[in-house]
Amino acid sequence: MNSMNFERLSKDIFTFLEQNLDQEIDYHTVDHTIEIIENTITLASAEKITGKDFTLLKTAALLHDMGYTETHIEHEKISCQISSDWLPKYGYNPDDIDKVNALIMSTRIPQSPANRLGEVLCDADLYYLGGEDYFEKAELLYSEMKQLKTIDNERQWLQLQIDFLSSHTFFTETGKKTREPGKQKNLKSLLAKQNSIKNE
Repeated sequence: MNSMNFERLSKDIFTFLEQNLDQEIDYHTVDHTIEIIENTITLASAEKITGKDFTLLKTAALLHDMGYTETHIEHEKISCQISSDWLPKYGYNPDDIDKVNALIMSTRIPQSPANRLGEVLCDADLYYLGGEDYFEKAELLYSEMKQLKTIDNERQWLQLQIDFLSSHTFFTETGKKTREPGKQKNLKSLLAKQNSIKNE
């Protein structure tokens, strides 16, 4: 019997995020968590993941950036600590919690999924790389990184994005089919922008 109460957990987590996330950061917001859950549901459906595995995946998506309520450094580890503290109260057993935490850690860059569930979550977390709204999302991330002083200027940011998209791989067949072409298009636009800056 599945005793995990994802709905109650989700409600309480969103309340916690709204109250504790740094309002100055632009990318890792409540809206970001909602988007990753939606991406996870979309990918899980396409990849035919159901039942308890589906609940564990949604749970990991919900919790994967909880660490940002405390720090942006090694935030995945903090997310796992919060997960371990919270989940027993919502019907998750130790094995469930271990699986959720392993999924959360798999999203750490460079991503390292160990199974199909991890592949789905990793693709869901970076689904925007192949989306038409990539540049809008990337601008929010750039703004956040400047705020956190982890990047200095636009040229550095542009190179970082080119390197990241060049080395990134979608893991699921759905991700490869639906987002890889868009990612290559976005990478081409980044390279063109870099060339235009060099020629100025």
